[in-house]
This record gives sequence, structure tokens and C-alpha cells, in this order.
Amino acid sequence: MANLEIQRFSRGSTARLFLEILAAGAGQTNESPTIAIRRLSDGLWFDGAAFVPTLQSNAVEELDAPNLPGLYFFDFDHALDTTASNEFMVRFANTGANALLEHFHVIFGRLTDTVDPGLCSIIGTIFTADGKRSPNALVEATVIPVETDALGRGFQNLEVMRAYTDQLGEFELPLAQTLSVRLQIGAIGYDRKIVVPAQASALFTDL
Repeated sequence: MANLEIQRFSRGSTARLFLEILAAGAGQTNESPTIAIRRLSDGLWFDGAAFVPTLQSNAVEELDAPNLPGLYFFDFDHALDTTASNEFMVRFANTGANALLEHFHVIFGRLTDTVDPGLCSIIGTIFTADGKRSPNALVEATVIPVETDALGRGFQNLEVMRAYTDQLGEFELPLAQTLSVRLQIGAIGYDRKIVVPAQASALFTDL
């Protein structure tokens, strides 16, 4: 499990899980990938509404075929898990000429439950223009530093970390301390370069 990618989300939020299907470097449209989600606490499988004993493959949607070909997603609502479990194993699969199989680990919970002391939890609450809390709003942090390849050529690191607000409009995004990132919250037009503080947590409004 240690070698699997881990994606973290706020407890009770809707996790938007992404899959990219490429062939010869080009995004592939009109594919029919599926996702299976297994709850680690009891081994049950998510069928789109509840957890059942047998493996369930759920349909995955294309995000934006004309503009983002090859990118697919599935929205997993943690609020549907009535046992309050916080760890799940995810399997994305696609068949045919562009067959693939990907696994990763999804964790819902506060920073102190899931990550090491070298990270800082960027937290906050997002409101709409009329003052209402904004659920399922995307928060993105893109690593800024230019890195160097083996030939000494500079290139932009495009690593992106994502989180979504929960039903109360709250989010929590764990980032490495002292890291320089571009923090974006499209729902409120927030777009800033920040340096992640060397502390356990920070409000995004204080950065």
C-alpha cells in the first residue's frame, strides 16, 4: 500500500477522482472506463449509492472532451458512507485498445489523522457572492519552482494537489511546508502565489 498514490479529502466531502487516458501522448475520447471503490474497514464495495458485498464497477464520465480530451472523472460522496469510515481503495479500469488499470488510496479526514508533521494543512471556508457556504468548490495548488533535467534544462513542475469543499463549504489541503505554490480557488476568483508556512496549519486568508 505504501507505493500507491494517496489522495486526501475533507471528511464528509465529495471527492472528484480523475483518470487520464492517453495513447501516443494524445487524450482519448469516447472511452468507457469504470471505477470500483472498496471500503477498507469491512471490504464492502460502493455501488453508487451504498456499500454492498460484491465488487461493483461504476461508470466514469468524460470531463470536457473537446477541450480536455482523455480526462474522465467520478464524484464519490463520502457522506453516503454511514459507517464514517475514512479509508478506501480505488480501482480505475478501461478495456479495449486503450486498456489500463490504476489503483490508489483515498483518505477522508483531518490532517492530524492522516499526514506527517512535515506538512501544513491549508484550511478555509468558501462562501458564494451572496454569503452562502459553497460546497464542492475546487481548491488547487500547483507547484511553482522551475526544476532542472539531466541536461541542465529548466522545466516547469506541473504537479497539482486538489481538494474540494465539504457540505459546509470548508476545505483542508495538506501541502509540504515551505513549498512555493500557485493557490487557486475558482469559485471566488482567488489566484495567488504563496509559500506554505512552516507550521501545522494555516488559514488561506492569512497567506
